[in-house]
Amino acid sequence: MKSKFTLSLVALLFVSFSMAMAQSEEEGSTQKPRKFKPFQIELAVPFNLGMEDGSGTGLGFYMAPRYAVTDKIHVGMRTGWFDLGESSIFIQGDQVEINGLNIVPVTLTFDYYFTTERVRPFVGIAGGMYRRSIVDFLYQDDKVEFSSQNVRVNPGLSPQIGINANHFRLSVGYHITGESIPDFLSINVGIDIGGGRTNRYFVN
Repeated sequence: MKSKFTLSLVALLFVSFSMAMAQSEEEGSTQKPRKFKPFQIELAVPFNLGMEDGSGTGLGFYMAPRYAVTDKIHVGMRTGWFDLGESSIFIQGDQVEINGLNIVPVTLTFDYYFTTERVRPFVGIAGGMYRRSIVDFLYQDDKVEFSSQNVRVNPGLSPQIGINANHFRLSVGYHITGESIPDFLSINVGIDIGGGRTNRYFVN
């Protein structure tokens, strides 16, 4: 199953890259002025749904700085954490122990926007490394301890689709994470800091 998804992702990446290069050549030949400022940082909260037996649901947080090569082609990176809800809470007296499954990706990103209007649908793909660990939090005798165990690092890919409206961004991504790390779906709600319209096109 994972191999089929991987092949689909490679195909999607090839198609997206081809579309982007064709669009880049077209925009370069016409030399149109930029409508959007090139630098932006996305801050987002993902709702995560594990797609394999034993995985659950959870929230997380990530940040994704990006640079707009053109108004339609964005490249960047993304990192943060994605919780899959395989957690337990133990409380006894003044002792509190919490543990859960945490996935931390560090990926490069590529997004292609279909329009340059205020509401812009896009497709994208991210690729890099995914780190899985069981994170333990322990509070006891006025001391706090953190630890990680069952650590696993795999290469992974994540295609996504979404929509950007001014500085609001909504996307859905599917994360293919390799052996011993559950694949998961994330619904991401975020805001973009920077990357707004230039003054020339502010009222258009």
